[in-house]
Amino acid sequence: MRSAILLATLAMVFSVTAASQTARWTFMVYLAADNDLEPYAIADFNEMEMVGSTSDLNILVQFDRSPKYDASNGNWSDTRRFRVVQDGDPNTITSPVLENLGEVNMGSPQALVEFLSWGVQNYPADHYCLVLWDHGGGWRLLEKSSGGLRTTRLNQPEAPASKDQRIVAAGPPGGRMPGFVNPFGSGWGPLKDVCVDETNSDRLLSDEIQSALAASGTVLDILGYDACFMGMIENAYEIRGMAHYLVASEETEPGDGWAYDLLLSALQAAPSMTPAELSTTIVRTYGTYYQGGSGNDQTLSAVDLTKIPSVVSALDGLATSIVAAGDWNLVKQALERTDSYNQGQNVDLFHFADRLGGLSGAGTIQAATQALKDALGASVIEYYTESGHAGAHGVAVYCPPSSAYDPRYADGTLRIDLSRDTQWDEFLRAYHAGGGTTTATDPYEPNDTYTTAYGPITSGTVYSGTISGRADVDLFKIAAGSVFDVRIDLTVPADYDLLLIQKTGEQVTVIDSSMNANLDPELIARGGLSPGEYFVAVVYLWQDDNTSPDPYQLQVTMSGGGGEVTVSLQYDDGSPEGGVFSDRFDMHEGLACYFTPPVVPARLRGIAYYISALDAIPEYGWSSGSFYVFGSDYYGPLLTDTLLYVTPPATGWNLVNLDAEDIVLSGDFFAGMYWDAWNTPMIGWDTTATNGMNLVFTDQAGVQDWYLWSGTFFIRAIVTYVNEVTGIAEEAILEPNRKI
Repeated sequence: MRSAILLATLAMVFSVTAASQTARWTFMVYLAADNDLEPYAIADFNEMEMVGSTSDLNILVQFDRSPKYDASNGNWSDTRRFRVVQDGDPNTITSPVLENLGEVNMGSPQALVEFLSWGVQNYPADHYCLVLWDHGGGWRLLEKSSGGLRTTRLNQPEAPASKDQRIVAAGPPGGRMPGFVNPFGSGWGPLKDVCVDETNSDRLLSDEIQSALAASGTVLDILGYDACFMGMIENAYEIRGMAHYLVASEETEPGDGWAYDLLLSALQAAPSMTPAELSTTIVRTYGTYYQGGSGNDQTLSAVDLTKIPSVVSALDGLATSIVAAGDWNLVKQALERTDSYNQGQNVDLFHFADRLGGLSGAGTIQAATQALKDALGASVIEYYTESGHAGAHGVAVYCPPSSAYDPRYADGTLRIDLSRDTQWDEFLRAYHAGGGTTTATDPYEPNDTYTTAYGPITSGTVYSGTISGRADVDLFKIAAGSVFDVRIDLTVPADYDLLLIQKTGEQVTVIDSSMNANLDPELIARGGLSPGEYFVAVVYLWQDDNTSPDPYQLQVTMSGGGGEVTVSLQYDDGSPEGGVFSDRFDMHEGLACYFTPPVVPARLRGIAYYISALDAIPEYGWSSGSFYVFGSDYYGPLLTDTLLYVTPPATGWNLVNLDAEDIVLSGDFFAGMYWDAWNTPMIGWDTTATNGMNLVFTDQAGVQDWYLWSGTFFIRAIVTYVNEVTGIAEEAILEPNRKI
């Protein structure tokens, strides 16, 4: 009993002693590592321990770990608080645990409020810095990391994640489909987030950070994001009045993140640093750490948040001026020359203003761009960028290409203060409604020769363009891998005409035309065309120049050759050496491959499967196989509640059309097949590549999970997307994406 009283007394003395001494700085790190970044969190904690706390510097950490990704340092998976002490061991955490909180949802704003209140009350200081550590998504898409040190936090799962998100669908007659596990897990939020907590399937949204800072009652000197994509005007504006400086990156951050040993050593040596000086030091030590490394695409900046209202006012003025001018082609040209991030979703604000001002001759536009550049120059006190982002100046803004605009940015769903208080969202809506998807004349130019022809074009897509005169011709390429039928519709003025051309080597043959028919619309329809390379030509018949060109609309619809998947894998011979199916003891439930769209958002139009054999269980006399089509991304299943049930008509490539599902992709995804547990076809399989991009779903001994599979599954995904440069819809057949 006496020992217990003594321990309690010592704890009280320790707490009172800590609270009674005012340090120069209290540096708080909200280490949200209940996810696949756990190994990096341990490394960063050890960097902090290389420096340790002093009477002038409190280094406080709330550390939430995962049970899955790193077994070192006791492999605890709850949430603990520390005041970091110095040690010389770069691998082992030796700082004493001040509080064991049990499992805490680090994605809850209340958890952030409690950490802030605890740190300020128990470790008072002249200045406070809070670092939110983890995955980040700007206002938009969550990013994940790949394995290995110094690698970019990409949209790639390190390993199959949690098993919380399931879908159940009806099976074949007399059968039952068991619960299905999403290989991405359920903790991945789609919008405006940071600090992902896998165990609790939660994350902090930007407006939750805003409310937590307000509830804490503490105005921070520095808010830092050791996370990807958080260096955006949307995030800076959201915390106005709640912190004096923001330190964040426009681009992804490597897994190693900030150089804590370097920046804390500098602060320990000069604890009288002002908030501006520490913010600058964080950026400079980050540059010191990564300079000369691989990638050459690092960014980090320090922003004076007291100047952000002026930046936002100037941004509002620029948006208003752009909408009034309505020169969307000029805006498109400027954006094409502007430094961008997060798969083109965000652009550097200063760089965009500079590019637009340089192109525009309008005085109002030039004045507005200069005002924005001046405001940004006063707000950004330090920035670091590398050659991969030579146009980065410290602050990004949401400005996606062409039709990728997400209307939720402006409709209040996401509670974005910037879109509510400025005309930036009105500019984006006007740009994507009135411009941005086509140029003023013809988005396909130059497509006047066979080598510059646009395509291969997508079956069923409508292409709009113009012909400027008799010297102009628009050529569109068709590529067919087998015998096909084609219908070409051209809605035009009567003086435009249409040709279908076959090109074999240097031999060019016009196999059909609508010349002199003077029809509107004009039509070419041919069946049984042999495989090969074809061109559709739109031409102008009259001898004079077309001084007022009218737009045309071209649509090419193919069947046969366009429906077969003929691509092969880049890393083997393209032919499966065999097949696999559910009767194998180690492959009970399903297969899936990992894919990356060329551009997001994209639309998943279909999944193709190479079926090696249909008599998967011949001992039962079954000569045909069937399966469920499967798709999943970070947000959950891609298909409707009742999954598609497919019986392939033949071996070889089989394409399952998903147009009716209207599936929009916002990032990487899995596609595959889920066995029906009855009569299962064999999927083509090759062992030549060990690529770690495939998953096998098993349900052995009642334990359901996804596991990496070393072979190659012959699965393809067919997607359509909008080309970022031309604004034109294109189609791609995706091979599985390497994770290594």
